[in-house]
Amino acid sequence: MKTFKMLLLGCAVSLSTMLYANPSEERFADMNSISHEIENILQESHLILDEELEVTIFFSISEDKKIQCINVASGNEDLNYFIQKELENRNVFGGEWREGIIYELSVDYSDTLLAYANL
Repeated sequence: MKTFKMLLLGCAVSLSTMLYANPSEERFADMNSISHEIENILQESHLILDEELEVTIFFSISEDKKIQCINVASGNEDLNYFIQKELENRNVFGGEWREGIIYELSVDYSDTLLAYANL
């Protein structure tokens, strides 16, 4: 019975650790990691996209190191809203980010990626 209780306690600790460590909450170290995340968002969006698409994101970093989207510009309002919703309040880390600065990031999304995403 003592072994069963220890096993149950171990399972409870493991489960609580997994719930606390949220793997879906990525942290971005630099602009390249955000750029890759935007490409992933575009691939997984299931939106009908133009063959050549440029997305420009204006954002700042809050005191608690979270992305605060100011504007997303792509020519597709649904896509703008989707990207803004996906990036808002995501965590960043590292010494590259400065609070209060407005960052501009442009991502070119070509038809080769679109062909792969639409398979």
